[in-house]
Amino acid sequence: MDNKNNSDVKNTTAEDIVPTPMERVYGSVEHIRAVSWLYGIDTVPAEYSRTLVLGCEDGLNLLPFASAYSSAQIVGVELASESLPEKQKNADILLPTNLHLYSLSLEALLGNSWENFDYIIVQGSFSLLANEVTDLLLAFFQQKLSAKGIIALDWFCQPGAKSMEALRDAIQLYSCRGEIFTEQVAQGKAMLSWLNQVSPMSIATESSLGLPLKKANVLSDDLFIHYFLESKNEPSYLVEFNNRIENCGLAYVGDVRPETETPDFYNKALDERWQDIAFGCGKVMGQQYLDIAVNRSQRFSLLVSQSRAPEVSEQVDYSRLADMRWAGGFHRQTSALRVIHNSLASHDGVAVSTDNILTMCILDTLGDAWPYSVSFDQLVFHCRLPDDDPESPFSAYLEKKIINALKALLNKGISSLHFQLDKDRHSLCNEHQVAASESVKLQLQSAPGSLSVINLWQEVVELTEEEREQLLLPSLTLTATNRTLVDSLHHKGVLNASALGWKRYYQQVARNAELVDLNRVPCALLLFSSDVSAGGFYTRTFELLANETDTNAANQDEDSIDGELVVEINSLLIKSKNEKAIALVEHERERLLKTINGCYYLSRFYRRVADDASTALMLTRILSYNSTSLFVYSELAMALYQHRVFWTAGRLARAILCCNRKSSPDWFLLGLLHKESKTLDHAEYCTRQAMALVPNSQQIVGLLGGCFYEQAKTDEGIAFLRKAIRDPISDYYVYSQLAFILSHSKNATAQELIDCHLAYPKAEMAWAAHQTFEGYRPLDKSLDRKLRIGFVSGDLRDWHPVGFFFTPIWDKLDRKQFELYCYNNSPSYLRNAGTDHFEATADAWRDIQHVNPIELAEMVKTDKIDILIDLSGHTGYNWLSTFALKTRADTNFLGRLSCYHGIACNGLLRDYFPCGERSHD
Repeated sequence: MDNKNNSDVKNTTAEDIVPTPMERVYGSVEHIRAVSWLYGIDTVPAEYSRTLVLGCEDGLNLLPFASAYSSAQIVGVELASESLPEKQKNADILLPTNLHLYSLSLEALLGNSWENFDYIIVQGSFSLLANEVTDLLLAFFQQKLSAKGIIALDWFCQPGAKSMEALRDAIQLYSCRGEIFTEQVAQGKAMLSWLNQVSPMSIATESSLGLPLKKANVLSDDLFIHYFLESKNEPSYLVEFNNRIENCGLAYVGDVRPETETPDFYNKALDERWQDIAFGCGKVMGQQYLDIAVNRSQRFSLLVSQSRAPEVSEQVDYSRLADMRWAGGFHRQTSALRVIHNSLASHDGVAVSTDNILTMCILDTLGDAWPYSVSFDQLVFHCRLPDDDPESPFSAYLEKKIINALKALLNKGISSLHFQLDKDRHSLCNEHQVAASESVKLQLQSAPGSLSVINLWQEVVELTEEEREQLLLPSLTLTATNRTLVDSLHHKGVLNASALGWKRYYQQVARNAELVDLNRVPCALLLFSSDVSAGGFYTRTFELLANETDTNAANQDEDSIDGELVVEINSLLIKSKNEKAIALVEHERERLLKTINGCYYLSRFYRRVADDASTALMLTRILSYNSTSLFVYSELAMALYQHRVFWTAGRLARAILCCNRKSSPDWFLLGLLHKESKTLDHAEYCTRQAMALVPNSQQIVGLLGGCFYEQAKTDEGIAFLRKAIRDPISDYYVYSQLAFILSHSKNATAQELIDCHLAYPKAEMAWAAHQTFEGYRPLDKSLDRKLRIGFVSGDLRDWHPVGFFFTPIWDKLDRKQFELYCYNNSPSYLRNAGTDHFEATADAWRDIQHVNPIELAEMVKTDKIDILIDLSGHTGYNWLSTFALKTRADTNFLGRLSCYHGIACNGLLRDYFPCGERSHD
């Protein structure tokens, strides 16, 4: 199936990408069937069809179709003058039994007694035959159409095809220099050669003669004579063509590329103008006006028997886009791990760019599923943005929006976007390991040395020598050395497997993933691990088969965690000896990586030492053992957020919520993301959803209070927080948020502020009274030793009020009298030059993001801190609970609770230091 057209993608492309649209075979049975349905015509499913292809060249382009549908019958015909003996010889050896190739003269073709065909495709050399010959063929094959049969005819049309006439005139003019016929042919080809040389020198010549020259260069002498020297073969206008086909008993349906029949495809501004003149003039005449407006030179027309003319729609029925399955190997374009652009590209590198979130979501979903296609229902499932549209997941409103987005994509003419009416051939694969598709192997074996193949989506794919060798291997095993190569082959759509096979593939990638892989691997793995109810491809049959045959599963019975090792590592962490703890873990890492329990411990450890990147990678590795745990995906999403990979974290959280709308951590995460991006109405909505599921979460209450505060909903926030206090003791954390927001309310009274600030420490001390922690009691009470002062804060950085006001004080502290310890509670992504300054000038630096209040107290005790100072008060990242802890009834507080924002000295030292000059200092 020839007709390899290049599409003009009218989208913004990144500056560093040179667009090279892929070649694609539009004259494929599946595509013709899908487009016919959009025009109102039902045809026979490809799987059971009889197809005749006129102009099949060497027949290798029919191998993908023939090898995929063993029940279909395919006949390929090339003109006897155009056959390629050497290629044909290779193809004959490997032809599937349902593919029959012939090299015939026109007389032999018209004298054949073949049975009726469901699809007749006329292209290639047959598109260059004289009009009277073409009409003869159409009349003949109209009698060979089945009840649901359809013809696809590639032909040159006016007014754009005048360039073909110019080429013919130049050849005929120059051929007159020959006296005999053979000399005239030689002179004509000499002119053709000359035009090939001068055409690139002129933009105008290249534009007008580029396609005709490409066609003419591959003609045999016989067809060259027929087209250029013997006949006028004047291209027709569409209205003339329509008269011709009606005389053959046929009716016009539309174009194989329906987007070319819409003004939008050529120029958005053209649509309104075209509507004005085309209104009420009929389908064919309206298209004729469009051809004139855009100077169209070629059409690939669909034709049916005249008896079916009433079934043909006046224009494309876009509501039928919902009947299609959609596919495309789109990947997000990135310039860094955290910089994700609103543009995607297939393996041809052509960017499809838009700011429309829904369109991006559609293309992301197609990229996850590639090379599989997804149904319209699957698109609705995955494009339901839980944080954007509180409607039902299958609301008519969302479906309409998706139809409009698909219409817009279709009318862009993107060659890497595919749609078809039936299940694609990849989805029908029964091989449970990823391998080269059978049709690709057949093409490579039939054409030794060739680096071009047609994948099962009828894309013309260019390969490297290394990729060709990989495809011809008996089996494909993913390794650390070939993973980039295999990923490229996957992107090019030349690999095939069942849903189980692709699940295993993504699990292998996840096992040794790099950070850059996390932008797409987790969502793709979730898709291939989910059943239909969750928008995926997995089935119970696959699950049973995987349980029987999967040898890669972790040994769940083996307890890989050494209890003594865990105690030793925890002890080192409490003592802030992180480097030693990390070294110990790295020594045991290879053993721990072998089981899911070991991987999970590593993920906990890396989180504890604030290594968010390693945490994310380890959670991804856990998915290689168990890819169906939404809990692990949820933890991964939060780890990605902590590592500031916001786009990926949000996309994964949304995917989880599509499967389980009761996942409060993911609602909470979306709330955080929206708060970061200042889309505060969405942040409030998501946080309310999280709170409805977990009403007693300190983090969720805090986030919702922050949303109210940043939206200036102070009074509403106060009312909400008061309502959230059901028990003054157990809900003590709410008082912290309330104290903060009350200080920004013009309606709050002094008494309210005092009551709230007193209620919080009362509840904290009630909690602390039940703890068994014993605080630090210095043995050395001499007046001349240095005091150790600890500062606890989540705001030790530039561009923050604490950093601004405290830095001068910090720099002036006398280091001869004080040892300064910093307990940093801010996430790693907030670190800046100010943080670096504090760490470089501190005597000791502790990261405490992932410890609890008692562990922090133990850390302070181990560090032998004399005075502990809180710098956060009731703002974010505070650690006030630690300051509430006592030693014993007969000892002093480790630190007195800070109830006010700012700096508070929190040590009762008079038991240890007598009042004197230094104590006053």
